[in-house]
Amino acid sequence: MKRDRISELWQECDINQIVSSMIEKADTWKDSSTNFCLVYDEEQDDLMVIAERKNTKTPSLTYLFVVDGYYFMEYDEEWLYESLRDDIAEAVPKAIEELEV
Repeated sequence: MKRDRISELWQECDINQIVSSMIEKADTWKDSSTNFCLVYDEEQDDLMVIAERKNTKTPSLTYLFVVDGYYFMEYDEEWLYESLRDDIAEAVPKAIEELEV
């Protein structure tokens, strides 16, 4: 059930908006000790981009993509955007497939 719902939300989402949101959060935090994550929030029934300290996991969230804050230290904004978009597009379907049915 949860996997189906996450898959549905993933198909409906705008990956470019996710990438922009992740880059915006990283720019706001400017912290290499933070992970930036695409998650499914069970309470809100939606995909969200969040920032969390490393080694932090919130039980009500299903983590679909996590990237280290160091990733955002790249100064080439075009490369960063394209690379992040490609990484998310590749990783999230795999993460969804690995979820329990």
